[in-house]
Amino acid sequence: MIEQRLRLEEKKRTIVADLFHALLHQLMTAQIKVQDLDLEGLRGTG
Repeated sequence: MIEQRLRLEEKKRTIVADLFHALLHQLMTAQIKVQDLDLEGLRGTG
């Protein structure tokens, strides 16, 4: 059970890291703008 939970958390971490790197690249190359991001859905998570 603990091993299954660890695998799930690692998978989540990998997905979030991939998303972060993709968005960072898009921001740094001006493909997207910060003011165009909808971050409202992120409130209250963590």
